[in-house]
Amino acid sequence: VTVTNNTMTTDGGDFWQGGGGIYNGDGASLTLVDSTVSDNASGWSGGGVYSFFNTTTVIERSTVSGNTAADTGGGLRLLGDATMLNSTVSGNSAVAWHGGALFQTDGSLTVTNSTLANNIASGGGALLNDGGTVHVTNSTLSGNSAVTGAGGGVYNAFATVTLNRPGSMNALSEDMLDALQQTWDEIAGDRNVKVVILRGAGNHFCAGHN
Repeated sequence: VTVTNNTMTTDGGDFWQGGGGIYNGDGASLTLVDSTVSDNASGWSGGGVYSFFNTTTVIERSTVSGNTAADTGGGLRLLGDATMLNSTVSGNSAVAWHGGALFQTDGSLTVTNSTLANNIASGGGALLNDGGTVHVTNSTLSGNSAVTGAGGGVYNAFATVTLNRPGSMNALSEDMLDALQQTWDEIAGDRNVKVVILRGAGNHFCAGHN
């Protein structure tokens, strides 16, 4: 399948609008195999593909290239679960905001044996993850650019802090409290972090103050 030179226009920029090439609606499934999605333009999100909530998207041995989104997700805007295998996402751009190649939220994304190259956005030149789960394996991210924001390759809006004294069930010593305060101060100064996950190493979260 080849999807090329299509345009989605809007004068409102509503959240649900997008998909210059393909719009995968709420609860739907999209499978692209040996396909090309190229040179499409969206007046809002998802220059090539917009997959809405509760969707499943599979991209295998395919190319998503040269697409443009006026807001987020130059190549793909993903709000559901998605899998990418042996594929290339290149030369896409998100004009106003983040995720030149991919903007991922709310679902799980797995990228395997794929290339994300030469994409451009304000932040997250290749990939922005904001609330989703992303696994990237045996893949290449190269030549991507974040023009004004963070993450030329990847912008991950989450930070994870681990209490690491499993031998004492992560009890809070004075040294650990000092380290935690320093960590909170650093995170507070990073405007790109939106969510902090606090976890304990081993089988216990925290036994309390030591």
